[in-house]
Formats: sequence, structure tokens, C-alpha cells
Amino acid sequence: MHPPGAMMLPMAPPPADPSPDLHPGNRSLTRACLVAMVLGCYFSVAAMHILLGLAFVSWVSSSMPALRHPLRTPLMWPMGGFVLMAAFSAMLAWNPTSTKEAFSFATPLLVYMMTRDVMAGPSLVNRSVQYVIWGGVLTGGLALAQSAFEDQGVMISNNLNRYVTLSGVLLLALMLNLSRALFGANTRERIPLLLGLGVILCALGMTETRGVWVGLVAGCATLIGLWRPRALIALPVVLIGAYFSAPSSFQENIQSTLNGSDPLVEERLCELDIGIDIILDNPLLGVGPRRVPEVYGDYRAPEEAALASRIPKHLHNNAIQIGADLGFLGLGFWFAIWISWFRRVARSYARVDESDHASRAVIAGCLAAMVGFQVMGLFEYNMGDSEVAFLALFVFALPLAIEAYSGD
Repeated sequence: MHPPGAMMLPMAPPPADPSPDLHPGNRSLTRACLVAMVLGCYFSVAAMHILLGLAFVSWVSSSMPALRHPLRTPLMWPMGGFVLMAAFSAMLAWNPTSTKEAFSFATPLLVYMMTRDVMAGPSLVNRSVQYVIWGGVLTGGLALAQSAFEDQGVMISNNLNRYVTLSGVLLLALMLNLSRALFGANTRERIPLLLGLGVILCALGMTETRGVWVGLVAGCATLIGLWRPRALIALPVVLIGAYFSAPSSFQENIQSTLNGSDPLVEERLCELDIGIDIILDNPLLGVGPRRVPEVYGDYRAPEEAALASRIPKHLHNNAIQIGADLGFLGLGFWFAIWISWFRRVARSYARVDESDHASRAVIAGCLAAMVGFQVMGLFEYNMGDSEVAFLALFVFALPLAIEAYSGD
């Protein structure tokens, strides 16, 4: 009770839902299309693009606050700057291919904005993580079965037709699966997670994609460091044990990489040298999106031409490829995106209550997945692989979807 004459202070209104369902039917359709797109990343690039288009149309028609105030969305400044640099670079290149490809740099931005908006909330984010894990287990299982029935030997692929694509999507699913097993699962839930983890890990190893193996180690180290830092001491022992228990083809792959006897290693080093030369000759805005194959031959020395009979479609490194495409301006925005994301998500993880196992599992898993994605990107241009890039940007958005729900 307040004494007579006391001044009553107005109560603060409850925080507004950051993503009100102005058109709930459209938002549900957008969610369904995004989930189907996630599964399409594992099985069909054509279906993935169609479903993304349907999700975008549905999302735009629902008049979201994110569309009315796009610059208030976290990371929009560096992401928007990156897309703008791609557009400027394409215009300066004055090339139809570059102009068309410039639009592809905007697609990950759409995936991020839609996912952060319509998946806001712990329950939706947790279900989204589950879909990514299910897709990885199903894809890994089908790839292993295909390998057994078609007698492919140790090395496997699937209908994605590229070992790098298959291993890239499996890596993302594996990190989320392992995080849930470590952080967010009780004993009953942990058993199916560990079984699924075994399927994904086996399929990932049998792709024999060495850059992804390095990303796997980096992602696992990140997760273990967040879960039990002291357990990192055991990681070298586990790696040594895995090496000696692996098939001989795995060991030969690693040995040829370390001693430089693999011709592919030398070819990749030549690509990096040429990529740096292209950047230094076109420092501001690069040669234009996806124009590296057109100029690559101008930089090859005779001895380098003898090492590789073909001109690569891209340079096998995210930073070098983006620098060659978009110059130092585009590369600067690229680094700004990832530095901002890691800082923001690391702070979110630090703020989560230790009793909130589900949120800790999601955020830690996404951190590990993006570490693995970036380390893989030192050896492959996985940002240019649409299946891997779309799935990565979906995972990229999930911690910020939790943040959007909490109003941070």
C-alpha cells in the first residue's frame, strides 16, 4: 500500500517482442522454407536456392521490423559494406559475369537477416540446431551406405558430388552435435547424439579432405576449451592415437602434406603466390567478383604452368580469394564481419547462466562451427561453395537469434 498523497511512478512497459508476428502465417512459412533450405544444403543445391527464394518472398511480405530498420540489425554495417564493395568492384570490372556474381555476395546477408528474425527465441533456435544435426547424420549415413554398396573404397562422396562440399556441411553439423552432447544433454539424450556423432565423424574422415580435418581439430579444441579447459591437455594424445589407428591411406595423406611430396600442396602454394600478386596489382577493389580465372594465366610463370595443367576456378583460401575479387576494401569488411561476430557471440556466451545448458550448447556449438569453418577456409574457398556457405550463415545467425529474443 502507498501512503496517501504519494506520487505513483508509472510502471515500465514489458520489452517488446523484437520480432512480432504481424503476419504469423507468413512467418511460419518463412521458417518452414528456411528449415527445408537447411536440408537442401545437404542434398540438392537447386532445391536449396528455390526454397531460399520462397523464404525471402514470404519474409518480405510479412513486413518485418528488420526490413523497416535494417541498420539496427547487428553486423549490418560490415555486412552491408561488404555487399557494397562487391557491387562497386563488379561495376568497375564492367563484366557481365562479375555483375551477376556480385548478387551472390548479397545472398548470405539475406540468409542471416531472415534466420535471425524468424528464428528468434530459445525454442526455435534449439529446434533449428536439431534440424542441422539431423541433416548431417542422414547425409553421413547415406554417404557411408553409398560407399559400401558402390564399392568406392575408403574415400566417399554423395550426391553433392564434391568432397569439399560434403565435408564442409558435415563439419558444421558435427560441431553442433558434439556441443549438445557435451553441454546440453542428459544421459538419455546423449546416447543418440553420440551415435549420430559417430556416423558424421566416420563420413567426415572418409572424405579425405585434409583442410576440413584441420578445421575439425580447431573446432573440437574450441569446444573442449569452453567445456573443460583442462581437458585440452588430452587432445594431442587423442590426435596421435587417431593417427596411428587410421587406415594407411589416411596416414599417407597426412605424411605427404607435411613433407611436401604431394604435388597438390605445391600447386596450392603457387595459387596463393599468384593470389597475392593479383591483390597487390589491384589493391583497392580487386579484379571483380569471380574474375580470377580470367586473369590467372597472366601471372603464371613457365615452371608454375608445368605444375598445373588447368587454371583453377578459385584460389583455395577465403581471404586470398576475397582480396583478389574485391581488393583490400572488400577484405577489410570481411574481417570486420567476423571479428564483430566472434566478439559479440563470445560476450553472449559469457553472459549465459551456467544453468541454461541449452543456450550454452547452442552458442558454444556455433562458435566451434565458425572456428572450424574459418580454419577450413585457409585451405578451401568454402565461402564460395553455396551449400556450405548457406548452412554456415544459418548457423552464424542462431546465437544472434537468441540475443534478439532476449532484447540484448
